[in-house]
Amino acid sequence: TRTGIRLRAALIHRLYTSTLHLSPEGRRRLHLGELTNLVANDAQKLFDVMREAHLFWSAPLQIAVVSILLLVILGPSCIAGIAIFLSLVPLVKLVTTKMAAVRSARMPVADERVKLCSEVLTGIKITKLNFWEEAFLSRISELRKQELQQLRKELFVWGFTLLLTVLAPVLATAATFALYVISGEENVLTAADVFGVLCLFSALRFPINDAGKLLGNASAAYKALLRIHEFLIRDSQSGGATGWREDSESLGKVLLEISEASFAVGGNGGGSQDDMAVKVECQTTTDVNMNVAHSGGSPAAAFVLKDISVTIETGRFYAVVGGVGAGK
Repeated sequence: TRTGIRLRAALIHRLYTSTLHLSPEGRRRLHLGELTNLVANDAQKLFDVMREAHLFWSAPLQIAVVSILLLVILGPSCIAGIAIFLSLVPLVKLVTTKMAAVRSARMPVADERVKLCSEVLTGIKITKLNFWEEAFLSRISELRKQELQQLRKELFVWGFTLLLTVLAPVLATAATFALYVISGEENVLTAADVFGVLCLFSALRFPINDAGKLLGNASAAYKALLRIHEFLIRDSQSGGATGWREDSESLGKVLLEISEASFAVGGNGGGSQDDMAVKVECQTTTDVNMNVAHSGGSPAAAFVLKDISVTIETGRFYAVVGGVGAGK
């Protein structure tokens, strides 16, 4: 469980980080519904498998121990029951493949439904003002209907898997007893043998049932892993959410430097030339200095910023902060 929690947290963090780093090409045909399902459903599928991961080695071990004990008690007659269990392996594999195919058909419909619901909630004001409730409701209901059809198929296959895991011990017990009795007149079932064999087959049922459940979860987790892989291989930018590629040589280099500058906007005449003087020192990445001075018979400015000094360097984040009407 602890490993599953860590795996789920790491996957969610990786998905979030990859979303921030996606390039414009990587964002093509990507919508919110797909991201929501990746975080909420696919990561949970991997957690479910990790929670039962010990069954990969414990279930075969339990089956082997019980089979040996059955051989000791009934001899070769128990091979019939063991053969019934082994015959279920290819059948369970076929059922698991079918479940994966049904889930692959269901997830695109679920992504589209979540995307549409998110769009409606995001633009709920526009939806209400234009009376689009019925139109969106019919579209969402149709997508949900399609999703439920696929979900019923998936649950039907899952139920068939559980039926096999419950029915197999019963068939194995009946076949073992029948073969033991008809294999020889001296083979007589005593109460000790019957109850001993019933206990062993009952103990064998638990790893078989858990193995069937594990196979179903593993199939769903495999498809979830493929979806996550398809998302992670999308084209991304190497420098983070802003797309800036950090270079040790250019990091901290001055892109723009303004020293004691005055900026003026608007005016209605009557001002002096000094009020409109602007001096900008701009240093580009090619180390070219530009001195710009503007003066002339311009009218007095209606809004002036004086003595502004700022230096813009690479690799830093800048923001202009202020109240409403402060001159941002």
